[in-house]
Amino acid sequence: MRAWRHLDSVPRDDEEARRWLYTVARRITVDAVRRRKNRPVEVFLSDLEKTPHYDDTADEVIASTALNHAFTMLTDPHREVLRELHLRGRSMEETARRLDVPMGTIRSRAYYAIRALRAGLNSHDH
Repeated sequence: MRAWRHLDSVPRDDEEARRWLYTVARRITVDAVRRRKNRPVEVFLSDLEKTPHYDDTADEVIASTALNHAFTMLTDPHREVLRELHLRGRSMEETARRLDVPMGTIRSRAYYAIRALRAGLNSHDH
């Protein structure tokens, strides 16, 4: 492109024209390298998946401690229902059979246990 823009500068002799083009190409390359050194590193979106993320281990420890504390504040029946449903992954029906408690009682205990757990976590934040 530079040769086309400056046709009047291109020597008429073939050998000199070739040397002129090589010189122009070399200068363009040197300029490009210098420009890259002065610019910030380019990051492509695909590279973002490989970058390390914020280490939130401390936040996880604090949240886990708060959850454990709130869990210990629950009544035994509430703790038992949550343990079956959420920690062991059992269904309401399985939990009712396993604990030998009516299904409505399991639903009620699960509802109130979650409410108490939330209240315990909220009081821990303040």
